[in-house]
Amino acid sequence: MKNILLIILFFSFYGANAQKFSKDLWHKGEIDLTTGETVSGFIKYDLQSDNLIYKNGNTVRSYNATRVEAWQIVDQKSKQVRYFFTLPYSTDGTSYKKPTFFELLTEGEPYSLLGREKIVEKVENMYDPYWFGGRNVRVTVQVDDYFLINDDGKIAYCSRELEEALAMLNDKDKVLKKFIKVNKLDIERREDMVQVVDYYNSLNQQ
Repeated sequence: MKNILLIILFFSFYGANAQKFSKDLWHKGEIDLTTGETVSGFIKYDLQSDNLIYKNGNTVRSYNATRVEAWQIVDQKSKQVRYFFTLPYSTDGTSYKKPTFFELLTEGEPYSLLGREKIVEKVENMYDPYWFGGRNVRVTVQVDDYFLINDDGKIAYCSRELEEALAMLNDKDKVLKKFIKVNKLDIERREDMVQVVDYYNSLNQQ
């Protein structure tokens, strides 16, 4: 019985860890090129390399951020329409800004929220009845990097750590803390971070 349970646990973990992420799938969408042309078909993306693969029938092409103005997809996993734009951004803190893909998570004033998803490995504690306190396993997960863009087009990285994120919105940090606590939000979840930024923007319209 012990061996059977261990086998079940192993395959349950393997199945969860072998999940496909959105970047691994083909999504129906369209790409606006810098040439002024728009192509429609199926798109596979990689935000970490700022690259798109486009497919329509027997035609397969690759586009990097320098050739793309914007693109959108109907996500196969979430079934939601997602919008992406190419914006100049310095990834290494220097004055040099290169074309970079950003997803528009919510639009508003004074800030719109942008995102760049990435796949990372992290250690999680997995319950195991035969290991005291469970055991640590490495899992692959998708996380979001957040960015705030103001009306002047200035982009600033926004930490997923609550205190650091609120420091960027420090004129309303006390009100935001209460809003987050009352609504039990976790800004590591993109839908919760969208709520926080939307609420912050609403406070600035009053």
